[in-house]
Amino acid sequence: METLNSTKTAFVLSIGNANPNTGKTQYDWNLYDEFWNNKMWAFLCNGFFIFSANEDDFSINEEVILRNNDGQRKIKSAKIIDKCIVNRDTMLEMLLKNKYDYYPVRAFKKKRFDRKLITSYSVKGITI
Repeated sequence: METLNSTKTAFVLSIGNANPNTGKTQYDWNLYDEFWNNKMWAFLCNGFFIFSANEDDFSINEEVILRNNDGQRKIKSAKIIDKCIVNRDTMLEMLLKNKYDYYPVRAFKKKRFDRKLITSYSVKGITI
């Protein structure tokens, strides 16, 4: 659904730094457990993920304002760069395509890119 001159506001909760290779989050749960795996969507912004239940919540190149779900304080503005279904293979492929290398390190080889992800977020609601 496209609207002119409107910016979506996403009310989010921080999930901390999520490791796309292992799926572990800062809060001791995993992106690849049965609740998330192949059911949720990962939207890549510049340096972090926004996770949501619906593929249509955001579109590529869309500007989004992130606000804290509890206090509605503005966290940051972001632009959606890419998206994929949440599972290890598709997330690692999307990250590599966007110059983030989270594949396991092999002996005597260095990572292709040194970009790292920062704190990611889980969407609790969206307004336009």
